[in-house]
Amino acid sequence: MNTHFLTKAVLGAACLALASNATAQNLRGERTLYVMPHAGFSTYVGDQDAYPFDFGYWKDGTSELPVYAGLQIGYQFTPYVALGFGGAYGHYPTIFGDGTAEANHGKRFIGNAMFRFTAGAKMARFAPYVELGAAVNNGETTGIKDGDTRLAYGPLAGIGLDVSLTPKVSVLLGGNLGFYFPDENTDANDLTGADKFADFDLLGGFGVGVKYNFRPAFTPVMVMAIDGPSTLETNQTGTFTATTNDMSASKPVEYRWDFGDGSTAMGMTATHAYSRAGTYTVTFTASNSGSMDSKSMTVTVTNPPVPAGVVSLSSNPAAARVCLNQPVSFTSSSRGDAPVNASWNFGDGSTGTGMTPTHTYTRTGTFTVSLNVSNASGSDARTLPVTVVDCRTPAVTPPVVATCNLTELNSVFFERNGSTLTAAGREALSQNLEAIRSQPGCANTRVRTEGYAAPGERNAQGLSEDRARAVAQFYMDNGMMNVTSMGMGTVGEQTGKKDDTSQFRRVDSIPQR
Repeated sequence: MNTHFLTKAVLGAACLALASNATAQNLRGERTLYVMPHAGFSTYVGDQDAYPFDFGYWKDGTSELPVYAGLQIGYQFTPYVALGFGGAYGHYPTIFGDGTAEANHGKRFIGNAMFRFTAGAKMARFAPYVELGAAVNNGETTGIKDGDTRLAYGPLAGIGLDVSLTPKVSVLLGGNLGFYFPDENTDANDLTGADKFADFDLLGGFGVGVKYNFRPAFTPVMVMAIDGPSTLETNQTGTFTATTNDMSASKPVEYRWDFGDGSTAMGMTATHAYSRAGTYTVTFTASNSGSMDSKSMTVTVTNPPVPAGVVSLSSNPAAARVCLNQPVSFTSSSRGDAPVNASWNFGDGSTGTGMTPTHTYTRTGTFTVSLNVSNASGSDARTLPVTVVDCRTPAVTPPVVATCNLTELNSVFFERNGSTLTAAGREALSQNLEAIRSQPGCANTRVRTEGYAAPGERNAQGLSEDRARAVAQFYMDNGMMNVTSMGMGTVGEQTGKKDDTSQFRRVDSIPQR
């Protein structure tokens, strides 16, 4: 065995360690005290024996084994830098190599202080290191010169390989050499000339140590991936999840979501709904005491589709009396996402398109006009009965075949200080029209609309008139001509709950005989 072979072995292991750094995941401790017992073979090069690892005396049984054992205590500042203090007691048989009984007294205690620099230590299971420091040996000279003890000092250097076993435990394989001055204090030999090795002596060791960190290795948290919907509709709830190294990351770990609209959430899984359309950046951040990592994704939020619907349908002249061969203009309004397609059936076999078609009837009778609107999200239909007469023939009053017994119609309610019909209001008025048309004898019934304002509403009289006119206009737009409106002002006496005035913000439809 020789130093050249051992050096090649350590350097080869170091190269293997560097190659493994890309995939190794073990972390080494930092900001922690450690203790490391170590042992191995010792070597001496000096004036007594100019050849390291000369085990001739060991082989013939006349000398002690060249071995050492020691202990180091230190502090690991970072995964890369540590400072250690320690000592080792070893046998150096070749210091006294004359074969006498007292030749086996080559025992030395070496104390040292050294910095250890480890390459690639943070994420590599195998990491090479170098050591630099200073050492002292006790220079025991018993049986050689006056039985005294002299100290020798000098620099220390070493190389090796740090193999991580657990977050707290590593095995260190390597060796170091100390250069000691003056050399006669190491081996009590004052040779000169050709017999003198050098002005210093070398003491070293090559072995193994087990390093125990009192604090486990710190593992930074890492975000591997995040997942969630790339598109959402407004007010639709989406679920977002993240994948991290949760099992290995040093605890505690905090997980936080930022949804890009001012909202946040905690945890690895979160749900969120956006109230407005737009494009948002969703960011997930994981952090622990010494690291932080994040990933982002974008979410496009759109308004939900609105299906097509018929809002109003009317004719001019009014559908109750249309003259033969006279053009009739139909008017409609709709809601829904564009484009909205409209198709008409005029009840006499003719059809049309568009929201405001015109049609001429060539025969008398009562026809049912139907309007169908549609878009990509849905469709809706509405009908309107049209009576066609020959206006050139004097009108003959038909005999009364029935008496209208309609006495009550739906009331319509409004928002506070408002006079615009709501969807519920239009539905209630549509039901009134259906009731009037379906009751025998009620086709020509007159209706008076009476509007009211609740206590506390501004401009109560004008507001009640506006509400009455809005309802009357709806009736006329849908074919009723005998309609009058009247504003009644503020309701005189309030009943029910003190703060509930919704029942007074209304318009009553009163049939007239």
